[in-house]
Amino acid sequence: MTVFWNKKEICLGKRKVDDGLSLVINTVADNKCSLVESLSVEPDFNVFVPDVFTPNGDGLNDVFEIKGTGLKFLQLTIFDRWGNTIFESNELNAAWNGTYKALDCPQGAYNWNLNVTARNGWTKSLNGKVMLVR
Repeated sequence: MTVFWNKKEICLGKRKVDDGLSLVINTVADNKCSLVESLSVEPDFNVFVPDVFTPNGDGLNDVFEIKGTGLKFLQLTIFDRWGNTIFESNELNAAWNGTYKALDCPQGAYNWNLNVTARNGWTKSLNGKVMLVR
């Protein structure tokens, strides 16, 4: 692909790099492209945390799970109302089913803490509450 920019002919090339896009801009001299600039576009870094789930076995919202894009690392910790850790995971596909030591936890609000690292190296710490409804 060849375009004109500021009355100079340039060559544009692109390549996919780790779910992102790298755009290379070159100038033309003697019908050859020479590197001028390279730009990398990182993938989105989004995290979605639900505020309620219903572990009743109906196949809908039965687990509390974190969804996101561009994630490399995830650490999720869930606490009961007294601050005791009842669930902890470092898995990207972590999902809490509303149990602790194989027993159903009672309906109510549970605090969570989430640490995520994106593929581009950005980190974010979040905390909040999730409502377990039976």
